[in-house]
Amino acid sequence: MQGNCPICKRGKGMVCDQCFSEFKRNDAQLKLKYVDQVITPFTYDGILKDIMLDFKFGKNYAWGKILGQVLYRALAEEDFDFKSYDLVTFIPSDFIRMAKRGFNQAELMAKSFAECAGLDCRATMRRTKLQKESHKATGKVRENIDHKFKAKESGLKGAKRVIIIDDIITTGRTISEAGKCIKLATNAEVLALALLGDYK
Repeated sequence: MQGNCPICKRGKGMVCDQCFSEFKRNDAQLKLKYVDQVITPFTYDGILKDIMLDFKFGKNYAWGKILGQVLYRALAEEDFDFKSYDLVTFIPSDFIRMAKRGFNQAELMAKSFAECAGLDCRATMRRTKLQKESHKATGKVRENIDHKFKAKESGLKGAKRVIIIDDIITTGRTISEAGKCIKLATNAEVLALALLGDYK
């Protein structure tokens, strides 16, 4: 039996049809080096912005499963071919943010999304470089920081098409570096996927 919508508290389902229809769609296009395609279904605005802030800074980890399902639904409604991909991975958190927040929001969303899509979700990267004080930065400031990743090649074995999930894409620098990491390890096709886009 479905419970009430966590947003309006009235409709039925993880997120009811009415609330889902009110999310602001993102029509902007973004092309990134080392990434074959970028998809961000919604804009960083309105109720989804409020939810994301509560998720990340209010430490309300329960949103992870819900937002992963919202991301899946947004793609499913566009007849996205989930089965053409081999695995789902996510942007790894730095150790300082992980210690403060207690979870990696991209990982929680990725696991929920992968479960809905029937895909394997694996940790395939770790951070190797973090500039001083970068854990205090947010948004575009943080994305302009020099992020470096190292592949966990065992997690990428046999992967030819990979989905990298993050919560928000702003400049795209972080997920581009992640795409570079994946491509250098496997030469796989990379889809950068985030729930929200904060770019024009």
